Amino acid sequence: MALGERIIEMLGGVTRIEAKEMAARAAEAAYEDMGEDEPVSGTVRKQGYKTLTGQAIRDFGGLDYGKVLSTAWKLFLSNPVAKRYLRVKRDYILGRGIKPHAKDEDLQVILDEFWKGNKLNQRLKKFVLQLFLLGEQMYPAFVRESDGRVRLGYIDPVEIERVITHPENVLEQWAVVIKERHTTTDAWIDTEGKRVYRIIREDEGVVDGNGDVRPPKYPGLLVTHEQVELEDWEREMLKTYGLTGYSGSCFYSSVNNLSNQPRGYSDLLQGADWLDQLDTILFALADRENMADYFSFDVTLEGADEDEVKKRARELLRKPPKKGSVNVHNDKESWNLNRPDLKQAGSIESSKTILTFILGGLAMPRHWYGFGDETNRATAEAQGAPTWRTMETEQDEARDMILEMLRFARDQALIAGAWKPKAKGDGEITLPMPEMASKDVAQIAQAMNQVAVALTIAVDTLGLMSVEKASEVWAKVVTELGVEFNPADELKKVRGENEAQELADEARMNQNLLVRLGQSEWEHR
Repeated sequence: MALGERIIEMLGGVTRIEAKEMAARAAEAAYEDMGEDEPVSGTVRKQGYKTLTGQAIRDFGGLDYGKVLSTAWKLFLSNPVAKRYLRVKRDYILGRGIKPHAKDEDLQVILDEFWKGNKLNQRLKKFVLQLFLLGEQMYPAFVRESDGRVRLGYIDPVEIERVITHPENVLEQWAVVIKERHTTTDAWIDTEGKRVYRIIREDEGVVDGNGDVRPPKYPGLLVTHEQVELEDWEREMLKTYGLTGYSGSCFYSSVNNLSNQPRGYSDLLQGADWLDQLDTILFALADRENMADYFSFDVTLEGADEDEVKKRARELLRKPPKKGSVNVHNDKESWNLNRPDLKQAGSIESSKTILTFILGGLAMPRHWYGFGDETNRATAEAQGAPTWRTMETEQDEARDMILEMLRFARDQALIAGAWKPKAKGDGEITLPMPEMASKDVAQIAQAMNQVAVALTIAVDTLGLMSVEKASEVWAKVVTELGVEFNPADELKKVRGENEAQELADEARMNQNLLVRLGQSEWEHR
């Protein structure tokens, strides 16, 4: 060790040798831990790290949420892979449109007014796309007290400062804090302090500071902040923002987050750097491809001095060869055409590899993005199965978001006295969603026939299975057609119909018997 390095070590510093060893260990850790640990400061560029946000993209703890939203938004506007992925997902989730249904006719009128008044036929396409693009959505709700009519607003996720959970349960998202507006480009809009919206939830009553439970005013109904008594911790929380009450009530939905993450994250977050890298490679390929059209003539004059070469060059500049022309010269002049050979095959393969990696992370098969010549129908169907499963889960998330709004519209109409159920089950709301994948009806019908025969033999002939168990097996087959089938309920209905039919047949037989007895008595007389 050099004298200078020994002195540095004695003073508690880090020598160059130690710094190299630290960088090497950090680099090894980065590769072994799949990149969770970045190399020490000053070695990032050397190790080839590149992120859109300037830090490890998986470091959610230190990730600036505004940068995440900005990155996702820019990718949606500029990157065709990102935009196609989100639009394909949106289109499969919503299909050509959805509409709520209610058993009660009066409730259906309320739902139709809510649907039409909030223009959900058009806006749902944006709502669903934005949910997976930005990772979260916030819709303030405005209720008219006279009849419970509900209108929705919208607040951009970039304006959200934080999502507050219940102090004793992180699973319960309770309120959304909106950033303070300091300036505005419109002079007619007043600047304002922070706003806090209570997330719409069922009225479950309140536990006060003494541990006593105060019963709910509207048990089981979705209510606004004005219709519920606040808990003690809520009032203390509002005081920290300079408020005596909530600014309003809202719906809040999030995706791609875990139980201890109150806020959601964009579908594009994990692939953001790779999408950026793909753009870089493709732009470089396009630039080099433009150069591929460049060409030049190399003219050699045999035995010519400098003056003769310059003279010939001036002649060619004044009158260069035209397209399709014939070049005539003597044996002392030779012409060669020079064109660049850029050898782009390697770069093209690299771009395909990165694109495959991105599409795989987005759960999108390659043939969905224009690579149909690389697969056949059987392979395409097999590759699509995991995608359908993922999208069905995401379809449920979108449906839950919409159903909560519909139930809120119903409950507010009930609270305002604009609607009242006449019988049990009148408040039920269904929201049929389109099928993700087309069903092979012929194949399913054939399978149903075979299963029906097998169940009949197992139940009636061999006595190996009860009717109840056979009904459960049959339900599995029927649901493949996208039909909701509850085996217990259906079996109960069938038995009730059979009993009713038996009674009707018995009554008809008795009636016929009475008619015959009456005819016989008449003839006897």
